[in-house]
Amino acid sequence: LFLPGGEKLLHMLEGLKKKGVIKKIGVSLYSSEQIDFLLDNYSIDLVQLPVNILDQRLIKNGRLDKLKKYNVEIHARSAFLQGLLLMPLDDIPSWFDPIKSVLKVFHKEAKERNMSILELALGFVQSIHEIDKVVVGVNSLDQFKNIIDASSINVNIDELSHLSVSDSRFLNPSNWRI
Repeated sequence: LFLPGGEKLLHMLEGLKKKGVIKKIGVSLYSSEQIDFLLDNYSIDLVQLPVNILDQRLIKNGRLDKLKKYNVEIHARSAFLQGLLLMPLDDIPSWFDPIKSVLKVFHKEAKERNMSILELALGFVQSIHEIDKVVVGVNSLDQFKNIIDASSINVNIDELSHLSVSDSRFLNPSNWRI
């Protein structure tokens, strides 16, 4: 959709939606600029985008709220930031040393709240009122069960704004040098 001719693709998808072949048209997004372009040029039912306790950019800059004003369903991905948030501190690669202090505070917050780091990470994302669904990946049945058990946890996201990281090198796994 972001390339020349993208409107033709959307027109095709809209035709399939009118025929009942598909129910919703969705797009996977990465940035505020993509959200703005999308909302300025297309009508979309659903977006999937990265949101987690470290990556609060779309909350802080109002893009989640803007999507909701356009009645767009929001699915959050990267709730665990490719597993980084669930790693024991000692196992985190040295490349993340510039944000290690934030990760330590995240672990401390979970402990002080009598929660696991999984519960705090998932609880944060599902407590964002603009988020409709949270997409997660699992490696085992035990992980899946832990996620299901944690799926009812809610937290006050405003109390966790101090865990926000602004450096995209650490928020976008495609930038990671590990």
